[in-house]
Amino acid sequence: MTEVVASTSAQYRVTIEPSPVDSSLAYYEEKLGEAKGGEAVRRPRPIALFEQKVDGVWMPRGMIELVNEVAPASAIVSDDGAYLVTFDNWYSVGYGDAVVAVYHREAGLVRSFITDDFLPQGYLETLPRSVSSVRWRKEARFSDDGTAAILTIALPEYADLTVAGTANDDADLPQVHIALASGAASRVTAPSWDAAEARAGTVRKLMQASMDERIAYLTEPLLPPEGMTTGEWHAYLTEAVARLAPDPFELWSATKVLLAPDDPRFDHSVEWLIEGFETEVDYPGAMAVASPHSPAALVAALARAANAVPAGSLAASRIYVSIERPAMQAAGAAIARSGAEFIWLDPASPIAQRPERIPGSPEAEAFEEAYVEQYFGDIEAEAEALEATAEAFADMPED
Repeated sequence: MTEVVASTSAQYRVTIEPSPVDSSLAYYEEKLGEAKGGEAVRRPRPIALFEQKVDGVWMPRGMIELVNEVAPASAIVSDDGAYLVTFDNWYSVGYGDAVVAVYHREAGLVRSFITDDFLPQGYLETLPRSVSSVRWRKEARFSDDGTAAILTIALPEYADLTVAGTANDDADLPQVHIALASGAASRVTAPSWDAAEARAGTVRKLMQASMDERIAYLTEPLLPPEGMTTGEWHAYLTEAVARLAPDPFELWSATKVLLAPDDPRFDHSVEWLIEGFETEVDYPGAMAVASPHSPAALVAALARAANAVPAGSLAASRIYVSIERPAMQAAGAAIARSGAEFIWLDPASPIAQRPERIPGSPEAEAFEEAYVEQYFGDIEAEAEALEATAEAFADMPED
């Protein structure tokens, strides 16, 4: 994890030595303990060693502590070797303290920033993100006179949203300038910021509309799609299982949708169904199946899939089948040999939402708390199992 960052002139470099962490898993175990009310783990701060190349030899010019808990995610060094600017935190971009930090090689920290210090209110929530990170920055460099760090800020994104007149050239993107000596931050390129904030407003409206649509979908009784679009049927089957599963923590299920018998890929869709049954033998759970085109073809495919696995081998599995009432009994009989529990999804009967999945309900809040606790509990259990395995290997005699 040690990182070496060189100046553009290649005459200076900074070696960043992180705070010691055994592994990312060990780190998250520590954070889990803290979240459960345990004491915060005390560890030494990461350090940065400044060096200058003199006659081909790197000579030390200063060493300072960094404010990150483990290490920054990236950094840049000024051409005179006096300043280091770090960005984000290990395994977390855009969140937490020290999203940006400016250091002088002798004086140490000049100033650290969180995103709210230099981004407009509400701007961060409109930026592209992953589970642990927000992609808030496109580029970072020093000004030509070496007195400021110039941060080029990412534009808000939502689906395929485009903005007329917005180019990909960084010169047309909003920027933040940070004076190295004082740590003062300012938003510059005003026209670009005006366009970026207008775009953020558009993204917020789209996000809210999407959220409203999602809440309505989760709140209303569920019926199958009126059309034949495969993606819509997969979504319907997934939601149906989520509403009906005996365990509310069961948030995932396999779904199989047969194509029309005259579709060139129909045989492939039958094979996918058979593979689904075969997977259930080793990994029992829930699978939901539908054929919006032909109930008869679905019954025949279910029979083939059930015959492809050993009799009774799916006793621990549940198979949800969306099929018209006249074909319901035939569908149940088709999978009986597998031993799976047959659950009929009546296309004519709306499926009510379970209380814990209705956004904003007391049951939903309680469920979210319980889910988070179980999630971290599962991580802790996996970590303990890995640790036990590692200890077992360590105790094995060498050949």
